[in-house]
Amino acid sequence: MTELVIAVLTTGLCVYGASSAAKLASRRSYRAFRDGLGQSNLVPRPLLAVTARVLAGAEAAVAAGLAAAVALTAAGLSGAVPVTAAVLACATALTGVLTAGVTVMLRSGTRAPCVCFGAAADRPL
Repeated sequence: MTELVIAVLTTGLCVYGASSAAKLASRRSYRAFRDGLGQSNLVPRPLLAVTARVLAGAEAAVAAGLAAAVALTAAGLSGAVPVTAAVLACATALTGVLTAGVTVMLRSGTRAPCVCFGAAADRPL
């Protein structure tokens, strides 16, 4: 069972790690993410800067938490279970928020570029 837990945690780590790294790799990458988020019309303009920071920061924090949970679980330390539960709860909440945003965009017919992994894609979401 430990191997399955480590596999799940590592998968989440790879996804959120890659996503936050792509957004935070450079100022240009971050601006492309922020601008693409603005084109989605999901966030009012006055809240765009703070929302972009919160999302990118939350992804990085979840990735760091998942890395810690992997290390604790692999080492078999007693703190692994509560840390893993807390990090998975945060990852689930963040995934829910991001999924809700994608759902709203798709249902509204918004043709904004995908900024899920940083820079805007050539095609709409």
